[in-house]
Amino acid sequence: MQSIENSSLPRRKWIGARVKRKEDRRFLLGRGMFLDDMKLDGMLRVAVLRSPYAHAKIGKIDTTRASELTGVVAILTGREMSGKATLPGFMTGETKAIESVMATNKVRYVGQPVAAVAAETKAVAEDALDLIQVEYEPLPEVIDPEVAMGSSAPVVFEQVGSNILLSGTYRYGDLEGAFKQADLVIKKRFSIHRHSSTPLELTGILSYHNPTTGILTIWGGSPRFMEGIGKTGIGPVPGDMIRVRIGDRGGAFGTIYSIREDMFITALLSIKTARPVKYIEDRTDMMVSGGQSHSGVYYAEMALKKDGTILGFKVRDICDEGAAAGRAGYWIAAKLTNIVGMYSIKNIELEGYSIATNTTPTGSDRGPGKPHMAFVLERMVDIAAKKLGIDQDTIRLKNLIQPNEMPYMTPSGNLYESGDFPEVFRKALEKFEYPLLRKEQQEARRQGKYLGIGIGCSVDAGAANPGREALLAKNWNAMAIADKTSGATVMMNPLGRVSVLLASDNAGQSHETTASQIVADELGVSPDDVDTTEQVDTLFSPWTFHSGSGANVYSAVDIGAIVGAARKVRQKIVKIAAHFLDAKPEEIELADGNAYVKSATQRSVSLKKIAWIAYHKQVLLPNDVELGLHETYFYRLPHADFPDEKHRVKAHLTYGGQAHVAAVEVDIETGKVKVLKYVIAHDVGVTVNPAIVEGQVHGNVNHMISVALGEGHRYNANGQLLTRTFMDYLPPTAVDSNDIESVHLEYPSPYTVLGTKPLGEGPATCPLATIANAVEDALSPFDIQIRDIPITAERILLLVKKAKGEN
Repeated sequence: MQSIENSSLPRRKWIGARVKRKEDRRFLLGRGMFLDDMKLDGMLRVAVLRSPYAHAKIGKIDTTRASELTGVVAILTGREMSGKATLPGFMTGETKAIESVMATNKVRYVGQPVAAVAAETKAVAEDALDLIQVEYEPLPEVIDPEVAMGSSAPVVFEQVGSNILLSGTYRYGDLEGAFKQADLVIKKRFSIHRHSSTPLELTGILSYHNPTTGILTIWGGSPRFMEGIGKTGIGPVPGDMIRVRIGDRGGAFGTIYSIREDMFITALLSIKTARPVKYIEDRTDMMVSGGQSHSGVYYAEMALKKDGTILGFKVRDICDEGAAAGRAGYWIAAKLTNIVGMYSIKNIELEGYSIATNTTPTGSDRGPGKPHMAFVLERMVDIAAKKLGIDQDTIRLKNLIQPNEMPYMTPSGNLYESGDFPEVFRKALEKFEYPLLRKEQQEARRQGKYLGIGIGCSVDAGAANPGREALLAKNWNAMAIADKTSGATVMMNPLGRVSVLLASDNAGQSHETTASQIVADELGVSPDDVDTTEQVDTLFSPWTFHSGSGANVYSAVDIGAIVGAARKVRQKIVKIAAHFLDAKPEEIELADGNAYVKSATQRSVSLKKIAWIAYHKQVLLPNDVELGLHETYFYRLPHADFPDEKHRVKAHLTYGGQAHVAAVEVDIETGKVKVLKYVIAHDVGVTVNPAIVEGQVHGNVNHMISVALGEGHRYNANGQLLTRTFMDYLPPTAVDSNDIESVHLEYPSPYTVLGTKPLGEGPATCPLATIANAVEDALSPFDIQIRDIPITAERILLLVKKAKGEN
């Protein structure tokens, strides 16, 4: 573990407290600074012309009439951008596919940008789109990933030669022996559809290329955009002349962290016009252009002993990437994170295929692939329990990793560092009142009501090790990824006020609040005395290529950087105070805005005076202490390494266990599912702010319950997206939200500086499985199996009618 030097560890007063969110005041008063609030002199607005076809050749593009429209300043087409701007690939060198920022010779999905207009107003830009004439020659499209794998399927990326962008098989243990020893082998097929997080703030970019300085400034996106554009630049602007600035965010959930074409479009239009250029997508743009999670088809096999012991588990993963190749394989590698969940399964196999189809490119959403893997594993466990005549809680308890096995290494190399999975599981059942609900279920059955109870378990993984993607790479050094690193700056100014500068953008996760709590404890002040800037700016923020709030890194990497910087400041304060009070550094304590001698508390000095000395009175400073209280620290993961010779790799730095239990009622006349009760017990390590933890739980769980029961994207056979607006997509509202009961257990991680564990994605991992298991349990009198997400009312009615033998 990386050590952070400190003279004495602080007492914790604020970590673990329910401090009110510092961000809320400006948001509630309407004083936030979101991207669409920004207006620069001479700013142009952009509208994007998108393909109406899922697959077609592009003939002539005539922009004459559009360019003559009053107010139009510049028009950009894909052909004009050809060779100047391509989307950087995540698995560089592993696929031959090249993704242009805009379509050049053909379009690959409905919504792909073909041209863009910069005009004095957005209305003029949108009017100009109607005047651009594009000749299309429709081509056969392929929507189904299994069909796309066939040799006769239309090819999305000709350079690849097929629609299999990347594939790999990862086997650990003696899988053949496990299946030979088994008393029961189960084989099932599952599928999961696409969905989006639909954040309140739509994605946008504001770009300005200053022709005098040559600097291209991009407002919006993520600091990790620099990972892709830092090496290649944008058009004639090299990467080291690009500045990314990020202010307040109205949600992210993974949808904004992939490189988006609008960044290149606005940047090139700004270079062309020498004016600021802004693009804000509308909801339809968001639906068709990006932000969708990947869909998938899974063939799973599980080998068990008759007492319920799981001997082996293997999954064939057919991952629909859409018309995107830049992140091919990423979702597959990520699923090794929780392929065994909380269970002691020694023999596993993951056979993965990244498939291109003529649908919208996919991205991260609520964790890359983890909800999928938990759904497949937990459905198989439930099916096995029924086959063996074992209760669903009993089979899980039998297979859970035991606390005396911690730290526990999974077959693929993940290291579960601490925790008590059986206790987490028991706490969930206890909070749920499992025996009582089972009795109520039996009584409801006698009354003709269909109540069901479902359980889902998994691990919540945080701070991804990029070495996991090396499993899919032939040339590790060519991979366009960096270690999960980030920095933080902590400063006590000459007047004694503290400020924190982060490189992790705040998209609703309350970074300002938690950072102030952490620094307050380190420096012995109140969170009210700590200001955390709401802006990330690559000009002065302590960023790296992997800064940003994705991949559950904040709880480990960014907090590590915050603590490291704060302790460097603390060391200087302690040395100055010891010198001033004629004491030794180890005798000094910081609390309530003062430094004092532990054995003689009356001997003290205020931190404000320490700050005054640090900046203004060098004659009062110790000789080995430099002026100022301004420190930066960069944190690196202790487990950032490549796979070993057995293809094992620590996919993440830290893991917490979680168990979800739900009760539902299914109306077999309407197909409607009502969630009666939902409980989650999870290990979050050291909790910085319990109120924020609960907020994350409610948001994650409610969203994924909605996904399980119908929220999502649908395409027709021609690749047309049928869910382009909220009239069709139907995201949950406050009325649809369920009350979530949670139990927070703390098993500190030995690998993070404060013992924290991840939270941002974990609560979203289990609801698909939990709800599916509950619905199947409710419909058990009809012997129905739930193998596909979403579980819509229509699907339930069809399954019930089929079970009854009705047409």
